[in-house]
Amino acid sequence: MTFEQIELVQKAWGRVSALNNSYVQEVYEELFRLSPELRTLFPPHQELPVAKVSDTLNTIITSLSPAGCTGFHHSRSRQASPAIQRSMRCSNRPYL
Repeated sequence: MTFEQIELVQKAWGRVSALNNSYVQEVYEELFRLSPELRTLFPPHQELPVAKVSDTLNTIITSLSPAGCTGFHHSRSRQASPAIQRSMRCSNRPYL
């Protein structure tokens, strides 16, 4: 990512993170709407790690730098990655 792209992402995240965890909850909802088969990979609704995901996103986004990439990989994240990306794009629209 370029410095300008990182700056744009971090500014947008600043607006989104002001919403507390509601953004992450919407990402989960959109993810399961777009790919219902992924629901079985996650805990029950009331146990979804919304705050933890929000904190992790905050750490990743605020740590971005043009010199390197963040490398978050998990066996389940690889399978869900395209669907997660789509759900984040769809959920993000009202906040940007």
